[in-house]
Amino acid sequence: MSAENYRISILWGEAPGDNDEPTSYIFETKAEMDAFTLGISEMDGWQGYEIVSQGREIKDVCYIERFNECAEQVAKILDAWFDTNTQDMTLINELIEKHIERKNHE
Repeated sequence: MSAENYRISILWGEAPGDNDEPTSYIFETKAEMDAFTLGISEMDGWQGYEIVSQGREIKDVCYIERFNECAEQVAKILDAWFDTNTQDMTLINELIEKHIERKNHE
């Protein structure tokens, strides 16, 4: 099991009340969550539902620390090789996330 899961929370029914609690489902991969969501979309019209949250759930601090350390190392290498000064880590973080996702789908 990876350090990262995917969670989706759903309010079931055509007209959920203010006091209704969403049901949460956790998946090991985004592909599993997407397949679950497709199944819900296919049944829509028979019952109602509303997705109230969806996305990645990082479950351990160690993963976050490793991710950030990796991103910092990539930035340092880029700065050293290309004489730059990386300030915005967005693209580096996206690159690392895509690499991890690809590995999780193997």
